[in-house]
Amino acid sequence: MRNIRYIIILVLLSIIFSSALLAIGIAADPGATLSYVKVFGVEAPLPSFFIINVNAEPMKYTLGISPGSRLTGYMPLPERDWVKLAFTETTLAAYDTIEVPIFISVPDMPENYNRAWAFNINIRQVGLDNMRGMSTVELALRLNWFVETKSVSQKLPDKNDEPISLSPAVWFIKFQDYENTRGQAVVQIRNDDEVRHTYFFKTHLPFYGDELMGQKLDVIPLVVEPDWWIPDEEWVMAKPDKFLFFNKAPKISLDPGESVEKLIKFDIPAGLMEGNTYEALVFIKPEGSAKNCRFIRFIFR
Repeated sequence: MRNIRYIIILVLLSIIFSSALLAIGIAADPGATLSYVKVFGVEAPLPSFFIINVNAEPMKYTLGISPGSRLTGYMPLPERDWVKLAFTETTLAAYDTIEVPIFISVPDMPENYNRAWAFNINIRQVGLDNMRGMSTVELALRLNWFVETKSVSQKLPDKNDEPISLSPAVWFIKFQDYENTRGQAVVQIRNDDEVRHTYFFKTHLPFYGDELMGQKLDVIPLVVEPDWWIPDEEWVMAKPDKFLFFNKAPKISLDPGESVEKLIKFDIPAGLMEGNTYEALVFIKPEGSAKNCRFIRFIFR
């Protein structure tokens, strides 16, 4: 599990008839979390989050779940009923904090393996009393929760409503000889859309400066800290296509329902792996848009 960011929103209201300045805020921690779900068919805990009343008066909070806005590489959670919050309403005294446990139950079905989903936790805050004659101020906050499901190799998941399927979704690679850290991995891709697509491959080095719903965000690492992504995209790349004696940017074209295998090559500089873990992402993107793309994680030890 990895989480990032403490989210706080402050609203400044000028109260004309009193010439005072009132600061009202809403805060939660963390603002985004990634979980790897390996067990299906049972209710499993996800990382809790905290609501913080940063105000000088009591506040009431209501909580809910909605399908996630699509961060590149993730699809909306198929059913929000899979996620349960320990409670959906609470009241906090001034400057108080409460922990909110959260659970997920993914049905044990073949279409749920090798998936990457997103959902939102929506928090609404309202004051218990009107403030100096004004209407009660209501604020809202949205947390971004990401779930990646058990990775199964050599077997594509059954088709669901998503436009692309992969196998495996995560490649765990452990080196026995730290002086020999090159090789290749086979991935399978299937076009589950209703139209033909050409897919392009791109190694992605996450940068925590992209924006999602006004927040700075990028793909969260699964097992390492953000500064342990591979520093050079040439360390992990899809095998290039050939044209005569020249290398071409790798791409594949697939009809609806068609699948193919593709080689991903890795070449970590000798001696760098001892005592280290690196993570890499290879995105598979359909032509024209990143909306329906997916990625394969590579974790090197």
